[in-house]
Amino acid sequence: MSMRLSMPVRRLARTLLSDETERSIGLVWIRMLSNLPYDIRKTIAITSSPRSGSTWLGELLSTIPDSGILFEPFKQEEVPEAVQARVDWDTLVEADGEAPEIRAYLDRVFRGRALNKFTAQYIEHRRLRPVRTWIVKFVRANLMLSWIIKNFPIRRPILLIRHPCAVVLSQYHLRFREWITEKSIREHPVLKAHPEWAQRITGLDTVEKRLCAQWCLQNRFPLSASQPHGFEIVTYEQTVRRPSEMLQRIFSAWGLEVPRAALDRLKVRSRTTGSAVQSWKEKDPLATWTTRLAPDQIRQVLDMVHSFGMDFYTEALEPDYDKLANFPHPKRHESS
Repeated sequence: MSMRLSMPVRRLARTLLSDETERSIGLVWIRMLSNLPYDIRKTIAITSSPRSGSTWLGELLSTIPDSGILFEPFKQEEVPEAVQARVDWDTLVEADGEAPEIRAYLDRVFRGRALNKFTAQYIEHRRLRPVRTWIVKFVRANLMLSWIIKNFPIRRPILLIRHPCAVVLSQYHLRFREWITEKSIREHPVLKAHPEWAQRITGLDTVEKRLCAQWCLQNRFPLSASQPHGFEIVTYEQTVRRPSEMLQRIFSAWGLEVPRAALDRLKVRSRTTGSAVQSWKEKDPLATWTTRLAPDQIRQVLDMVHSFGMDFYTEALEPDYDKLANFPHPKRHESS
């Protein structure tokens, strides 16, 4: 018995097949172009905790002429090379550490050669010109940021952070509350490297505490690197409130002019924003967590953050930028 498809269904199937075929051919062409000589010193790396706005920032920076985004090259579920390199969530490499497999893989990443349908999803598949500036977007590289700076001559990387209450709210509505467990926190590589930090985690009996503990470990570690930092600290809050100032600071650090198109892109939400948190429809896009988290939830998050000495975030919508800029090395902060 044969099944005949209606004309609209057949037309849709041909369109989808055509789009998929075009994307596949485009990926082959982009891979060919990526094998051309490339100056790794032009590469830009963005790293952050998940749900901190890194996709949106990457899209803003992709207004740089002849640039392309290489998306989440450490996601093992989508990138076989990441499995071979043995890099995954919260892989920790100290600044003076040895990680030859990761180093070899990241050399390919920063040269735009670790491409598949997942990592190349933000690249226009019809492009005819080679990428001259690769923008590599991570939510899994915070714990090796100092090592990356020491081993790769890329442009000054960006460490993007966002108010922990906003991050906890966003992650709470996704599957992070299932992935981040008390066991995963207690066995976190940062606590193995710095067991003295374990005393800062007073309890993990709620989802909010577990999500916030993960945020603290992912951000305390890179921020505790010796000053002056070899990376640019950017906050989501400044990006929203004073985007022109933020962009000017970033591009000045690279010795570049801000593309005019970057400001136009500020009006567009990222593809990964999702519908769970409708912050862009609020009167103040930074204030969503203040009404959607209960006072006790906010207290749990901030108590955890402050136990790690990161008092630059409070109930205020924006951080204390002076405290953030001068956040100390852990050896000078052990008693906090």
